[in-house]
Parts: sequence; structure tokens; C-alpha cells
Amino acid sequence: MSTVVVDDIQDLLTYTQSKVDKGTYTDLMTDTTEHIALPKIMNEERVEEKTGRDISWMLVTGTDKTAKAVGLFQQDDYGRSDHGKKATIPYRHIHAYSLYDEHEISLNGGPEQILDMIQVGEDQSLVDTAELFETFVWGKPATSADELTPYGFKMYIVKNITGTSAGDSWPTNAGGFNGGNPTGFSSGVAGVDVANVARWKNWACKYTDVSKLDLLRKLKYAELKTNFVPPTDIPLNLRSNRGRAYYTGIQNTIELNEILSTQNDNLGDLQGFQGQTLFMRKPVVYVPKLDDDSDGPFYGINWATFSVQVLKGWWMRRQGPNRLIGSQHLVFATDHDTSLNLKCTNRRANFVMSTANSD
Repeated sequence: MSTVVVDDIQDLLTYTQSKVDKGTYTDLMTDTTEHIALPKIMNEERVEEKTGRDISWMLVTGTDKTAKAVGLFQQDDYGRSDHGKKATIPYRHIHAYSLYDEHEISLNGGPEQILDMIQVGEDQSLVDTAELFETFVWGKPATSADELTPYGFKMYIVKNITGTSAGDSWPTNAGGFNGGNPTGFSSGVAGVDVANVARWKNWACKYTDVSKLDLLRKLKYAELKTNFVPPTDIPLNLRSNRGRAYYTGIQNTIELNEILSTQNDNLGDLQGFQGQTLFMRKPVVYVPKLDDDSDGPFYGINWATFSVQVLKGWWMRRQGPNRLIGSQHLVFATDHDTSLNLKCTNRRANFVMSTANSD
């Protein structure tokens, strides 16, 4: 006699319900293994609510070089130039929604309900929002003609793999403050053109391989070159107690960990702590979205200079469910709206290293 399994007994299938776990489900909604933007970057500590029609801040681009050595009775020579520049970025607006027909409340209710269909729909819209934020944060609008897409890190931290900075020939191809205007924005970012404000540039360089003599040496070099400390107590528009963090794709993350595993007792700048790779005691964060970037970028982001600016009252604002007006009188929508943009007050405190520059 051949083997009989449950599925072969039709009456058993007809007369018996499967036991299904209620109220929970397996999330297969996206291919992204971990979202960095919404839960970690756009968190409470890095979000600032503001009012006003746009987002603006001031730059002081230089001095008049008034300090000098003088002799007794020397005649003074007074003069003054303009050094102020206002940076401005617009708010961008994000909308996500979920829908249901009023019949579904009854059809999906009672003891027969396995999952709350309406809640799952709202969950899906929030996942869509997280996916969209992830794309925005690690990218940028294609050109200045795009008036919808929020700014991402690529607006402020621009790749450049050519040359060295003036006077810095060691290490080879160490880079410099040569991250200029982002592609498609000939007039600059935030209304500031690097042709007019040379210090409105980020540090950028090329690396060839993940090794102590290449990437790690240049990483230490960039870290020191972008660590600006004011000589006097001045009112900087920096966010206090916010340090540096590094962000890169999976290959760099694994290769750094492999270098770490060959070191003796975690000595040196590259260290490990509770499964986290650190460089100069700052975390190296794996960003799945950066796996899509063939240039192998390694970003050094100074969180004292970055923040997510949100229009007051418009962070993930939930409205509804509201009945649709028109031909679908039994259909309701729940909406989530956010008005925001990414702000960087000091580009030169940030850097990017890459193997190429395809942006």
C-alpha cells in the first residue's frame, strides 16, 4: 500500500481548519535587510522641528585679516569686507496612504479574522515610507529642476577621485577639499556656489583597496583634516554631543572586520566592541542601500553638522481614516504626511572615499 499523507484525505481537508497564528505575520515586504534612514538617522535626536517657509542658516566665509604685528606710533589702516552668506534649502513633502472599503470591516472581522486587514494596509504604507526615505537619504535629486525629491547625503558630500589637496602629497592620492557642487546643481547646494565660497567643499579622495596602507591610512588622514575646532568661543550652528560615524556597503564592512580579526588584542585605530567595528572609537555602520553604489563609497559623516529639518507638526502626520469624496463612497483612506529636508551646516567637516566617481 502506498504512503498516505494528510493532503490525500480530502474529507479531512474539507472538515478541518488549519491552525494559523493570529495577529502576527512574517515580513517579506521589502528586499532591504535593514533600514538605516527612518529608524536610525531620522530619529528623535537628529530631527529638529522648525517653522517658516524654508530652512536657512548663516555662513561666515572668512575674515578681514586685521591682526598684525605693529610698531610704536604706527598708523592704523582700517578696512572691512563682506563675508556673510545665507544658505537656504526648501521643504520637501512626502505622502503615503492606505485604503479600505467599508465592507472589509465586517468581512475581515469576528473570530474568523486572522490578521487585521486594515492595520496591515497601514503597516504597508509605513514600510513604503521607510523604503522611500532610504532612497532619498543615500541619494539626491537628479538636477536642480527636480523640486520634489528631498536632499540626501550626496547633495552635501560629493565624490572626487582626482588629485591631492595643495601641499598634501602624502599619502598618495590622499584627496582634499575638492568635493564641489553636486552633479546637476551648477549653482551649488543651499544656494552656495563653491566657485564663490571655496570652503563650502567636502573632503574627497580615491582608495584602491581596503588595507592599512590604503583605505585606513586615508581614513585617518581625512578624519584629522576635517576635524575643525574653532580657536575662540563663537556661536557655531553645530549640534552639540553629536560625533562622527562611518557608513559603507557590505564588502568594505566585511573586509574591515577581516583586518580587525588579524590584529593583536584590537590595538590601533581599528577596534571591535560587542560585534561592532570601530575606527578611532567611532562606529562603522553597514548600509544595505550602499551596496547598490558601484563606487564602493565610505562616508565619514559628522553628526554635529547634519540634521533632519521637519516642518513643525508635519513629522509622519497621520490623518484619517477619511471617506473619499467622489465615485467611491464606501472607500476610506488613512494618510501619513511629512514635510522635511536634510540640512548640513558645514560640508568641509564631512568626507567620502570611493574607488570611482559615477554620480
